[in-house]
Amino acid sequence: CHLLHHEDEGMMGSFLVLDTLATSAHFAQLEQIDLQAYPNPTQHNWLIALQSRSKIQSAILVNAWGQAVADLGLTGSSGSISAIVPADELAQGIYFLRVQSAQGLGTLRLVKE
Repeated sequence: CHLLHHEDEGMMGSFLVLDTLATSAHFAQLEQIDLQAYPNPTQHNWLIALQSRSKIQSAILVNAWGQAVADLGLTGSSGSISAIVPADELAQGIYFLRVQSAQGLGTLRLVKE
């Protein structure tokens, strides 16, 4: 893997070049974390249901700017997990639930009305 820079010194962007043959085996081993939220959109709380075969390393709620606004405190959990995420104190907008396990990453888009 390496970065290619355009002749404009990055003004138009940079490109990440991956050798797909070298990385495909790694991606095949990654776990997909199943995430669901009800109700979505919500005005008060989301009920989060997730399924992970490996232990959760982090479960955070981030705003549209990528800033962490809540930690669900699910570190070390695995299997079928349920959690309530309060949204009463959050501003209206788009949020993302990001769950990282030892074997994968799951992201879910949430809407606060």
